[in-house]
Amino acid sequence: TATLAVAIVHAMINSLPLWKILYIQVIFWNMKQHNYITRFLEWWGKQKIFPFILIAFSLYLVIINFLYSFFSLFIESIDIDSQYVVDKYFPGYTNYFWAFIRLCIASPFVETLLFLNVLIRLIRHYLSRKVIWQILISGLCFGLIHHFNLYYILSGIVVGIFFSSCFILYEKHTNTNTATLAVAIVHAMINSLP
Repeated sequence: TATLAVAIVHAMINSLPLWKILYIQVIFWNMKQHNYITRFLEWWGKQKIFPFILIAFSLYLVIINFLYSFFSLFIESIDIDSQYVVDKYFPGYTNYFWAFIRLCIASPFVETLLFLNVLIRLIRHYLSRKVIWQILISGLCFGLIHHFNLYYILSGIVVGIFFSSCFILYEKHTNTNTATLAVAIVHAMINSLP
């Protein structure tokens, strides 16, 4: 087929062993045939709030580790000290208790409310009912407010797209408020990581 031909040309160009490309093609063909991703998303969206949060948090850890590895190939100084971010963008937060309240509780809930609950509903009402546009615009806005450096912006956009997807998936099977709470808790757990 055409995809196999493209994969073979891609393998020649990038000097990857052909067997790896064929193996990847077979895996994706099997996934497409059995619809594993759609079945997983349907199952995940129907979970109670606690399992949904744990699965979302686990997926985030996988995604962010991949992003860090991928972006480190292209961005020189990818490491940024979290204390530097706190000192530069949140001056006066020398008390760790108030910094924790602000960064790990208040910010995740406010950002989730604004960039998921409110923004996605506004996009649905005024711009487009297509889910892809709701996810992309919300994720882009979420990433752009995290303007600490290029890595934060790029990973913020990807994480914003992830959060938007989680929100829309869970909202489909529950309601807007429960979806907002679930994603806000995942966001708070992520911000609590060192």
